[in-house]
Order: sequence, then structure tokens, then C-alpha cells
Amino acid sequence: MKNWMIFVGIVVAFGILLGTIVATTYNRAINLEESIANMGSDIQIQEQRRFDLITKLVDTVEANAQYESGTMKDVIKMRQNLANGKLEDVQTLLQATAEQYPQLKATEGYTQLMSELSITENLISEQRKTYTSSIKDYKAFTRSWPNTMFLAWSGYKKVFHASSVARVRRATRNARC
Repeated sequence: MKNWMIFVGIVVAFGILLGTIVATTYNRAINLEESIANMGSDIQIQEQRRFDLITKLVDTVEANAQYESGTMKDVIKMRQNLANGKLEDVQTLLQATAEQYPQLKATEGYTQLMSELSITENLISEQRKTYTSSIKDYKAFTRSWPNTMFLAWSGYKKVFHASSVARVRRATRNARC
């Protein structure tokens, strides 16, 4: 009878150990999935930031071009007035242009936006590397033995198959363009 109790105790302990291993493996796979999803979201946030910066950059360049065009027209008009002998008009336009001179430094905004865009591109690049590495870790974890067996026992369904990874690669390649 005593041997029977020891055998049952061993079987129960083994069952508890096996259940713990299966649950731990399942939870690790879920944590890897969530980490990958979070990293994908971070990449999308940075890509949206890049889009916003490019939009601001285009607006800044257009505003600078309009302002510089207006300034050039004023300078040409001053030269024409000077040639025609209208010194008073030249003085007025010269003063107006001198008062607006601080706005001619609008290229600082352009430079700052370019710097932010460069930083954003670097962030996106690093996050993509981390994302790809995490997918590799996930795939290695879910494909390795005995994890494959434990995940099958727990009813776990893989989320990242080769087709979803290819879709991510296509999306990131298109986002670079």
C-alpha cells in the first residue's frame, strides 16, 4: 500500500511539474507575441511621426520659397526705383525689408525639421531591427523542441507564420519609399 501511495505521489508531482512547464511555455509564447505587437505599434508611431515631419518640412520649404520670392521682388523693385531716381520709395522698401530680416532666418526651422527627420529615420531603423530580432526569437521559441510539443498540448496557435513575416517585410519596404 505504501508503494502505491509513493507511485501516486510521483505521478501527481510529475503531472504538476508537466502542467507548470506547459503553462510557462504557453505564457512565454504569449509574452513574445505581445512584445512583437507592441514593437510593430512603435514602428507605426514613428512612421506617422516621419510623415508629419515630412509634411511640416514641405510646408516650411514652400513658405520659405514664397517669402524669398517676395523679398527678391522687393529687391528688384528697389533697384528699378533707384535706377528711375525714386530714392524715397527705395528707402521705404529697404526699411520694410530690413524689418522683416529676422524672418529670413526661417531656414533654421528647415534645418531643425531635417535633424528631427534624421533622428526619426534612425529610430525607425533601430525599431525595425529589434522587431525583426523579436520575430526571430519568437519563431525559434515556438519551433524548438520540447516547446512545440508543450504548445501543441496547450492548444496554442502560432500567430507569426512565414506569410505574416513576409507581409511585414513588404510593408516596411513600402514605407521606406
